[in-house]
Amino acid sequence: MTGRSSPAVSLRGFQAWRLLAVPRPAEEVQAAKSMAAGVQGAVTAAHARLLGAGEPRPALLSAWMRLPGCDSMRFALGGRPVFPAARPGSGEGPVRLLYPPGVSAEAFDLADALGRFSSWVRCLGSVALPDDEAAAKQADRRADDSSRFDDYVAHLPFPFAWMIVAEPVAPKILDDEAARLAAELT
Repeated sequence: MTGRSSPAVSLRGFQAWRLLAVPRPAEEVQAAKSMAAGVQGAVTAAHARLLGAGEPRPALLSAWMRLPGCDSMRFALGGRPVFPAARPGSGEGPVRLLYPPGVSAEAFDLADALGRFSSWVRCLGSVALPDDEAAAKQADRRADDSSRFDDYVAHLPFPFAWMIVAEPVAPKILDDEAARLAAELT
């Protein structure tokens, strides 16, 4: 789905934070902990808070952007109606996010930033139930630096935005999908 100057997902109601600084963990910490495991924990923790927020379509958002007229990359995290990892700061200025650890961020008008792009393509995802065996293989696998997404997009010379919006899945949908998969496998 391509649009004129608006993303294929409504940004109404999102609270967004532009990342200002992300501390790099010590190499021994990086080797011992899979980034995927940290993301999974943060998303799991946000799930209940988002479902209990009273918003009909709660969501988490991650955006990687090189805005028109800017040479540097910008990164934003957000949520609708709230971003569970953000805690209100005291007054103006940067706030600390609970995840990723040690990150400082500032409130960010994501709709304004993304409104600078003239077209959008929507890529749909689907429900993915946890697979302990696949997760263990992923955690044990060494990252191939030559194929990492962040290395690739850091060298794109033109403006772009890569935005991921994740909506919590209701427990009944997960139960139904798990039952369907179990029936297929037996």
